[in-house]
Amino acid sequence: MHRIPSKKSGELKQIFQSAVAAQISGDAKKAESLYLRILSIRSDHVPSLNNLGTLHLQSGDLQKASRYLQQAIVHKPDDVDALNNMGIVLNRSGDPSGASIHFRRALKKNPSDAQLHTNLGSALNALGELKEAEIRHKKAIAFDPKNAKAHNNLALVYKETGRLESAVSSLKEALRLDPDDEKTYFNLGDTLVGAGKLEEAVSLSESALSKFGSIHTIVGAARVFIETGHWGKADPLIALAAQHPFAISESDTLRHLVLFLNASGLPRGEIARLHSVCGDLIRARIQARCSPLHFNFTDRFNQLKKIRIGYVSPDFNHHAVGFFFREILRNHDKRNFDIFCYALTERKDAVTREIMRNCSGFHPVSHLSDGEIAEKIFADRIQILVDLAGYTRNNRLDLFALKPAPIQITGIGYPHGTGLPEMDYRITDSFSEGSNADDEYREKLLFMPGCFLPYPNFQRPSDSEKTTREMIGIPNDSIVFVSFNAWHKLRPEVLPLWSRILSEVPNSYLVFSFRHARTDYAQKQVRSHFTVEPRRIIFLKQTETDLEHRARYSAADIALDPFPYNGTTTSWEALFMGVPVITLKGDRHVQRTTYSLLANLGLEDLTSETEEAYFRIAVSLANHPEKRESVRQRLRQAVQDVLQAGNREYVKSLEHAFLEIWHRYESTKGYLQNEA
Repeated sequence: MHRIPSKKSGELKQIFQSAVAAQISGDAKKAESLYLRILSIRSDHVPSLNNLGTLHLQSGDLQKASRYLQQAIVHKPDDVDALNNMGIVLNRSGDPSGASIHFRRALKKNPSDAQLHTNLGSALNALGELKEAEIRHKKAIAFDPKNAKAHNNLALVYKETGRLESAVSSLKEALRLDPDDEKTYFNLGDTLVGAGKLEEAVSLSESALSKFGSIHTIVGAARVFIETGHWGKADPLIALAAQHPFAISESDTLRHLVLFLNASGLPRGEIARLHSVCGDLIRARIQARCSPLHFNFTDRFNQLKKIRIGYVSPDFNHHAVGFFFREILRNHDKRNFDIFCYALTERKDAVTREIMRNCSGFHPVSHLSDGEIAEKIFADRIQILVDLAGYTRNNRLDLFALKPAPIQITGIGYPHGTGLPEMDYRITDSFSEGSNADDEYREKLLFMPGCFLPYPNFQRPSDSEKTTREMIGIPNDSIVFVSFNAWHKLRPEVLPLWSRILSEVPNSYLVFSFRHARTDYAQKQVRSHFTVEPRRIIFLKQTETDLEHRARYSAADIALDPFPYNGTTTSWEALFMGVPVITLKGDRHVQRTTYSLLANLGLEDLTSETEEAYFRIAVSLANHPEKRESVRQRLRQAVQDVLQAGNREYVKSLEHAFLEIWHRYESTKGYLQNEA
């Protein structure tokens, strides 16, 4: 912030000093009025233009901030403060490329400014240029070792590159330098969990709650408690956060909350409401960040020979979504559809390369702003744009709020809607939705005739690669239950029921495998819900490869599906490997995904509607080997049948739905029919 204008008249100087004092005291309205008064006298007063920019930057109105800062730069192109603030605006607007240009210009004028170096590092981090980002943050620390923000930002680079111990050290130093920085508590708690320092993460989060108690800390602490198995601590915080009146400036915090709402104990109507609130905030934020982009679709598609479908995802790689999408792409009708993919991360592997070979255009766009991606999609004349991420990591839902395609659909990668007014449809099926599902989403539901997912055909382990019971310390004549689901799905409702099942089935074992499963802390947390001998609960570390993971099912008799948040990929993997999965069907999508898989395989008898029925099915299967073998034979045949049939019928149904939606849109808008 400029404080003392040089060589100004006495009147302007006095007004400016009053404006600065008002801004420092938090009286934004008075400060803005005084700065505007100065500009009415002298429109090229750069200090006032810059401070107006920072005023709107602080309030979250990035469009106004940008306007004033651009004017300041026009009048004084080398003004370091204006260039720096403009860089911050662009970075927050999702344009790290533009931000880095402004930070570099400012550094030419002031090359030893620590804050400029770390700000540039943050922009480079967003661009995926992690090596230079690390160099910039280290330069900032060299110039100013007490710069807490630089230590915090360096930690984010360490975390992104898998150096979690270094990230923890940097964040602890940032916290030592600035013990009142809430965001450092949030980042450190999350990083401690990633590093397996679970008890320390919980302790830090409890300290943060007593110190701050803001919505940011409440959500951050809830996330740590969920990731460390403390649902008893997390649920009250989630209920408290749900009542918070979220502002645009808090939209990222709400997005963190929404991501784990699906596993919470909140009623489904409240979960739906919070998704809609989040969608509204995303829309408001992108409008505040970007100049209005008006995409005119009139007559834009008349000359196209094929329907153009665009898929947007951070997971066109070795990821569950990548596996499901690969099946869709393999079966798309390339004669009538042109497929474009917009990759939100730089990660590439064998799955990526196959996707690249099978689409009309593959565009890595992680370095672009939301507005630039939207313009690219519009330039490609995409007619139907499909989001595959929802609120999962590295999503870019903001670009969908800009509506770069006339039809927008979400599905596959997230078990709820987006709440965005601009998202038109959500891919699902009648099995995975409860009653009154239409009231749960802003999107119209696009029902597939079978399962809402295609069936990936994974590689099976050879006999020599299979896991034996001896390898994991279980007697060969025992009954082995497994749950390879994520820890956050193991809520307090499900674990006591599993304990009852083990108690009722003599010589039975339950095998877990999740992140941190081998830590004493995790094992103590999980075992606290069980009354059987500790030796009957086995914890395995996560495997290095998917093939090793699937090989473990060779030692399993029955897979237990968690509730109220079911498995999806995990359930299909168990079924694919011939292991029956027992599920409890609830009233919303996350509670019915395994039911959809079972129903479409003709195995609805493995589905229960009450905890008692779940218990009876599990115990009966475990205690009656002939019944278990009969179910396994039916399962193996059903899986063989769907794999032999392939996923062409699924994709044909999807394409048919796309065509119906498109022709409905054209007739409504009065456009000519597309030749496809």
